[in-house]
Amino acid sequence: MSWYTFVGWYAVAKQLAWKLISSHLFFAAVLLIVGFFTYEAYKMVPEGDTQLATRASVIQAGGVVIGLFSIVLAAIQVRVNANWNKVLSYHNHFGQLITTEVLDRLEATADAKGFKDNLQKRTAISLEVSQAIFEDGKHDRVLSCYLDEFEEFCGAVNLGAVDMDYAYRLEGTRVVKVWEVFHNYAVYCRKKLDCPTIYKQLEHLADAWAARMKFEKQQREKAERKGARTGAISPLL
Repeated sequence: MSWYTFVGWYAVAKQLAWKLISSHLFFAAVLLIVGFFTYEAYKMVPEGDTQLATRASVIQAGGVVIGLFSIVLAAIQVRVNANWNKVLSYHNHFGQLITTEVLDRLEATADAKGFKDNLQKRTAISLEVSQAIFEDGKHDRVLSCYLDEFEEFCGAVNLGAVDMDYAYRLEGTRVVKVWEVFHNYAVYCRKKLDCPTIYKQLEHLADAWAARMKFEKQQREKAERKGARTGAISPLL
């Protein structure tokens, strides 16, 4: 079993478990079970001088169990809210990751420095083009501002401030494309400025998402081949 298959099954199992544990039906079932065993223990208390005190202790124990479960349920709710806040964080801070104005300036720089075809074909700009951009203050500011937006976004995702899977579904293709096209520019900047961490957040996330996309493509192709062998009809037809 590959690492991504394991991660996928784990994510599904965790999601189902959270939904089950946080449901009202699960809480009601716990109440019934605890109540049942508390009642059975209550009936089994032998008669005698300590019967009343023992029964009170049994009822108290049942109440403590329910109270502890309520605390667990509250903790789960806090976690659910935190996960939801990570989703909202994308829209609050990165809903307009790259504006039309920024894209217009990038297109002008692409025309001026001759890398428009690279943007269209998702091919890397050369080190020579990277040098030409770096040495041109006007166009270097345009490209660096463009990449800085992605660096900030990728840093937020890498640190967990933005939900990873949600960000991947919305921005995965664009992040991978940006690194494919401009990684030589990042390498040149690191060398010239003697700073190996320039655009490291972008590089890390783009590499991870590129590997994930490759795995998902392989899984789709595998499913299609299996469907073709068994004569299955695609649900999209």
